[in-house]
Amino acid sequence: MTVAVLTAVTGAGWESRLVAALENGDSGLAVVRRCVDVADLLAAVATGHGRAVLLSADLRRLDREVLGRLAASQVAVVGVVPVGDEQSERRMRQLGVGHVVTAEATTGEVSAAVHRAIEKMSDRPGHVVGTSDDGDQEESVNGLAGLQTTVGRLVAVWGPTGAPG
Repeated sequence: MTVAVLTAVTGAGWESRLVAALENGDSGLAVVRRCVDVADLLAAVATGHGRAVLLSADLRRLDREVLGRLAASQVAVVGVVPVGDEQSERRMRQLGVGHVVTAEATTGEVSAAVHRAIEKMSDRPGHVVGTSDDGDQEESVNGLAGLQTTVGRLVAVWGPTGAPG
């Protein structure tokens, strides 16, 4: 079975090489969309386009809330960082990304990381474990630490300007 993968990186030269390698190889992964920013990524996830995402640490507006939304949508996350870029890897780990590979990783290594991330997600759906700013491990449901969640109903009513509401 082929896993549908999204990519979301910022101008990284390695993305084209990685996408080509995944498409040409027998990795069990298929890149279904190359997202240009967080909004594009979340829109693709909301429409059910991917089961996993390859993210770069320098993606603008990437934060725990975004990762929580990905977890809530049951999308596995794998971080991709340049070789030797310890700061990017540390940022990914602080955000709660548990699986990180280098940009020079083989398609087999990327595929293995994606499959491990999917397995981990299926073990604990909706949970994100990350490292807080002070280095302590923290766990949250859907990336929202310390918040109680309730199920409810939201009704929105809108109309043109001047409409009764």
